[in-house]
Amino acid sequence: MNETIREMISVIIPTHNRKKNVELALTALRLQTLPKEKFEVILIDDGSTDGTYQLMEVFKDELRFKYAWINKKDAWNASRPRNFGAKIAEKESVAFLFLDSDIILNREALQLYFEGFKKNKNRVIIGPYTWLPPQGFSPKDVETRWDDVIQAKFRVQALTTRLGHIGDDVRMVSFNEKPPDQIFNEIYDGLACFGGNLLIPRDIFWKCGGYDEDTHCGLEDGEFGIRLWKNDVAFSYDKRCMGYHVWHEIPLARFPPNLKVLIDKLNLKHFKKTDPDLGLVNASKEAYKRWGIDWQVPPEWER
Repeated sequence: MNETIREMISVIIPTHNRKKNVELALTALRLQTLPKEKFEVILIDDGSTDGTYQLMEVFKDELRFKYAWINKKDAWNASRPRNFGAKIAEKESVAFLFLDSDIILNREALQLYFEGFKKNKNRVIIGPYTWLPPQGFSPKDVETRWDDVIQAKFRVQALTTRLGHIGDDVRMVSFNEKPPDQIFNEIYDGLACFGGNLLIPRDIFWKCGGYDEDTHCGLEDGEFGIRLWKNDVAFSYDKRCMGYHVWHEIPLARFPPNLKVLIDKLNLKHFKKTDPDLGLVNASKEAYKRWGIDWQVPPEWER
């Protein structure tokens, strides 16, 4: 087996009932400039009932493609399918790119991620994303009208609400200031490790224990980022690895009961404190401040 085949990236996509958006994401991966033998796509279907499995037949001959259906455990945990995908990655895989199922990557993203990994195999590369309005884009649009698709993005400041995110990535202030080869290691960079577009070297992922399957509701990204930071992992940002996120509402059902209890648990685990204002909340406020956002604690965090 030659060198180009020996090292590859595993793109791990968890999904639940997002068949139309997954098809857009897979179409964008099929169009990547990185040669097909240098990456595989692992789609972890977390209990979908919308026929997502049918996409396996559509893309199996165009991508190095794996599909796994697992029994859905709950409505607010991406950690389990992400870890499952990492476990079934090919042995030649040297890094995991975690991608949300409604992220459409620009065509150079995988090539840039792969080159970045080759330059420094001991860092996590954080990629940004921006949001597209739900205008019914088709796979054909992604393939033939790419400029029209990305020009449709929201042009307002990002907001974090129960309706989801709109506008540019909340971290773009940091992305715009930092070149892709610059290395950082602060807790705020760890909190920037949103798992919707994130490259992690395989050995670092398992050294740090993977995603915590007992952490829920978007907190799994920050929790894993804190552990990466505690393990002295280096971070870099690459604003060129842009993902375009198809906007969708976030239903209230996504937020588990007793979320405040879960946050207190994280504070005790990572900060040795049970008062949220002394731990995760203040760290998050400072992170958002650095990203240019006057962030307010979501009401779900307090109940």
